[in-house]
Amino acid sequence: MDEKAPSSSKPDHNSNPNPNHRPPRPLNATVTGHVARLVPVAKAYHQPPPPPFRARQRQKNRSCTLFLWLVLLLFALVFIFAIATGVFYVLYHPHRPDYSITSLRFVSFKLSKNQLASSLNLTVIANNQNTKVKFLYSPFSISATYDGVPIGDGYFPAFVHRTGNTTKLKALVEGTGRAIDERMTESLKRKRSLRIKIEMETEVAVKIAGLKTKMIGVRIACAGIEVAVPNGKKRLIPHSNSSKRCDVKLSVQIWKLTF
Repeated sequence: MDEKAPSSSKPDHNSNPNPNHRPPRPLNATVTGHVARLVPVAKAYHQPPPPPFRARQRQKNRSCTLFLWLVLLLFALVFIFAIATGVFYVLYHPHRPDYSITSLRFVSFKLSKNQLASSLNLTVIANNQNTKVKFLYSPFSISATYDGVPIGDGYFPAFVHRTGNTTKLKALVEGTGRAIDERMTESLKRKRSLRIKIEMETEVAVKIAGLKTKMIGVRIACAGIEVAVPNGKKRLIPHSNSSKRCDVKLSVQIWKLTF
């Protein structure tokens, strides 16, 4: 007698009563072959809400107040500087030193083809009218030119210009083998005198009541000095009843700008 196998109480998961039925596809998934792959969804960007009107107004008021205080501070500093400058001028009454050329003459003057060799004796008077201001000079560099053509170079040594003092400075300004063009050579041969321009450059520190400043550039220009040219063996030495005053300019450097 045939025996029947007992039926299992557990459901058969592999059995598919409806072969046309497919399981639901998960959201945001792509199927490649028989493998499902989830695709991440980009999050939406939410712009933060603007600050309330009172907060913006309060921030604007702070900025205006800060700007006003900065302007007031700047005016206060300018006012204090103006007062300090006025007090300094009243107490010390400073004057910049005066320079003048009392003597300038050719010691030698040799003109050959397209070359000039010459030497000049230069005497400069420096006058310090200040009673409480002292000047400390570095060495001077000297250059002599005629119509833009270099004639010679020289120097003055460093010195201390004391209060109420007049100092006489002497130098030999020489130029050997200076190249000149043919036109200038012919012009110099016909000249009996030359209008020489003397330029000097140095640095100076100012000392007042124990305080000493940094070095400041100084430029000194003396133009239009008539000097006789030696003729052969005879030396012509010009005499002038009045000395030639020079222009003095300070060369102040702020950052990379020079004034």
